[in-house]
Amino acid sequence: FQGGLFDMRRDPGERYDLKEYYPEIVREMEDLAKKVREDLGDDLTQNPGKNRRFPGRLGN
Repeated sequence: FQGGLFDMRRDPGERYDLKEYYPEIVREMEDLAKKVREDLGDDLTQNPGKNRRFPGRLGN
C-alpha cells in the first residue's frame, strides 16, 4: 500500500499518516481496492477487469 491513511477532519493537510496505527483499516481498503480492480479493471496494473464497460457502449 503506497498511499497513506489520514483523518481528514483533524488533519486536512495530510501531515500525519495513521496507517501504522490502524493496519486493519488499511487491509480492508486494500482488499476492497483489489476486488474493484478485478471487477472494473485498472489501467495502472493493466488489468482489463471482468465487468469493464467502455465509453460509448451499452451492455456487453
